[in-house]
Amino acid sequence: MRLKILKLVNYGWTNVSYLASLKNKKVFVKFYLFNFRTLLLFSVYMLFCLLNFKISPIPIFPKDRIKNEKKMNKRLERLGFKVPKIIASDSFLVREWIEGESLYEAIKNSSSKRIREIAFKKGMQLASLHEKGIALIDSKTSNSLLSNNQIFYTDLEFSVSNAKEFQKYLDLLTLNMSIPKGKYFEFWESFVLGYKKVREFPNLRKDLLGFCKLAYSLFRFIGFL
Repeated sequence: MRLKILKLVNYGWTNVSYLASLKNKKVFVKFYLFNFRTLLLFSVYMLFCLLNFKISPIPIFPKDRIKNEKKMNKRLERLGFKVPKIIASDSFLVREWIEGESLYEAIKNSSSKRIREIAFKKGMQLASLHEKGIALIDSKTSNSLLSNNQIFYTDLEFSVSNAKEFQKYLDLLTLNMSIPKGKYFEFWESFVLGYKKVREFPNLRKDLLGFCKLAYSLFRFIGFL
């Protein structure tokens, strides 16, 4: 496979991604990292498990995360959710390039009416995933793409089937913390309404929300080291 790297897309805590060219077509290439940040993320997740008196490990090593992402990508596609097509995977992952913008950018740059429409749809979809026993674990707005009014689910490396309620709860917390500043109430209010169309919305525990915000702030700090 002859890939031509065109530009860096994102250097995250757990992976590095690029826009590349394969046979004159744009593709998305993701390399999975295993480093101090990955271990810290895993440690915080396990602490979250302990706070909920549950132990549910997630894949941590790159080869396991690639395998899990492929499996969950197929699972979501079979269930009717939009996901990018995976073209190849070995020590890294190559998938189709989706023209659009991250959900984070879409919320940040949209009108109030548009934000409410996106949020309501996102709420219904996430609730539907939860009803089917799936949790994304890392449900940040930057981990979804908006293209032609369709929400595409990406970065499924930590997602799980047969999810416990506290893992679904974690989806809500990570989404809650990743809403762009100044857009929180517009998005969250409509998201909750959409979620409630499908299933009962849980009360967000203040202690866990505070814990996750603290962990998120710590990650942001480490990201700048």
